[in-house]
Amino acid sequence: MSLTKADFHRELFLEHLEEASFLYSSRLAWRDDRELSWVDTLDLESRLDAHIEALIDGEEEAKALCLSRIKEADVGELYALTSYLCKLQDGAALTGLWRTLIDILDYPPEEEEDEADQDAIDKIVSVAEALRVYYPMAWRQRAAALLESEHQKLFPIVAPAIAQAGGITRQGAENLLSTSGPELLPRAIRIVADNGDAGHAALLKSYLQHENNQVAEAAGIALLRLGQRQTVTSVNGKTAALAIPIALAGVKKQAAQLQQLVRDGQVSSTTLIALGLAGDLTSVNLLLRELGDKPFAPDAALALELMLGAALYQETFVPEQFAKEDLFEHELEAFREGKSPQHPEGREFGVTVDQLCQDPAQWREWLVQNESRFDPSLRYRGGQPYSAQAVWSGLCHRRTPPQVRQWLMDELGIQFGLRHKLNINDPVLRQSKQLRDLSGWVREQSVAPTWA
Repeated sequence: MSLTKADFHRELFLEHLEEASFLYSSRLAWRDDRELSWVDTLDLESRLDAHIEALIDGEEEAKALCLSRIKEADVGELYALTSYLCKLQDGAALTGLWRTLIDILDYPPEEEEDEADQDAIDKIVSVAEALRVYYPMAWRQRAAALLESEHQKLFPIVAPAIAQAGGITRQGAENLLSTSGPELLPRAIRIVADNGDAGHAALLKSYLQHENNQVAEAAGIALLRLGQRQTVTSVNGKTAALAIPIALAGVKKQAAQLQQLVRDGQVSSTTLIALGLAGDLTSVNLLLRELGDKPFAPDAALALELMLGAALYQETFVPEQFAKEDLFEHELEAFREGKSPQHPEGREFGVTVDQLCQDPAQWREWLVQNESRFDPSLRYRGGQPYSAQAVWSGLCHRRTPPQVRQWLMDELGIQFGLRHKLNINDPVLRQSKQLRDLSGWVREQSVAPTWA
């Protein structure tokens, strides 16, 4: 039986949604891949936008299909649907979206001991990100009332968009924090800081002692952004959890505490990267010890690069990791003996990637050759004495990982007073424009904070 015109259009619109969902998921995976640049997602984002624009061109026929898909939509489809409705500026349809989400999202958990469903968390984040980027700015202040309503499930969804307009009241902030489970609490704390109201800092202080290190770290960064440096640097007994905030605070005495953590064997990704952000040259030998075959060697290399700007990148072969269930019967015996499957050509499976050198000998050689460039009394970032321009260079650099870029953006606010809310989850084109707009401000920052 041949398709009718309506059937054909329906299949076409569904295909646009499915492709948009795939591109959204691919973008998330690419963004978190250390081997890729933050600008590499531009093509994926352009293609995703093209599918959304195609739905807009479908007018009422496409909108009817999109609204009917909300209940069954996966994470990526929800991002595309929300972006589509925002671009249409269809308030009634967005209200319908929210009402449907209230009915289908299993979050927050009904009982304190219940665990939130990860799919629900992912859906919340995808819709919240779409609203943050595309929700009409003129509507955001009005939407703030939702944070003081009975619709708890909407709090983490609408809050990021409201925060960008500075519309979260104290009661709204309290509601968001109190209803966010451990999975979303770090995100909720950042949203409160994004709102830019220093009066909300009092709501965050207790989270510095939270048992979840990610929550404590988020609280530390948020309080620094809201001008509460003394509150963060005076906390006792949470140095490991607050390693990144301590580094961003830029207090030399605190950086020495980070070094002691590593000497005491409390080595982690964040403690090492915090040493790199702190920029104290006396940390170099500690970082060199964590290179080679150590479990956190990539983080130690990144920390050295953040401090020294050596650009010691090299091609490295990374063997593919196998599990028993991945193998054929004839491969299992060799696998049990510690031998990986071989390619038909006799070589090991894996990929060659361009990554920071993890060989301590090469780093030491570079340090000997470049020793005259550095003054041990100064703080360094990217091989330059610490300054807004040095932080900015790291933020713009293609190879800086996304999470580090967000910390650098936070640092520009903490150390130099920048109030702009650039987000590393923004589409590449938006980030690039914002970076261009801010470049003049960076050039005007001639005084670096005291390093003492």
